[in-house]
Amino acid sequence: MSKYKKYDKSFKDQAIQLALTSDQPIAKTAKDLGILETTLYNWVSNAKIKEKPNSPSHDIDVKQLHDELLKLRKENQRLKDTCDILKKATAYFANDPKQDTRS
Repeated sequence: MSKYKKYDKSFKDQAIQLALTSDQPIAKTAKDLGILETTLYNWVSNAKIKEKPNSPSHDIDVKQLHDELLKLRKENQRLKDTCDILKKATAYFANDPKQDTRS
């Protein structure tokens, strides 16, 4: 015996439609329907993916994503280095006795 409850397609479709069009949270809709919250979230998520098979997110090449990730990591490291340099310069000039104007 399976520990998972099976739902027919029409019930799933109606639940998804209700979750998407209702003003209440998906969790409340799931509770009202007597199903698990995660089940309804999964159905809605899968329905949204099936709705937009040609969306830009599906067309992006893995190589492009990898290249962009590497580029962003380099940029992030450069910005961290710049921030560290500025922090050190600020500390240096804050403690510089030559910059003391109290003569």
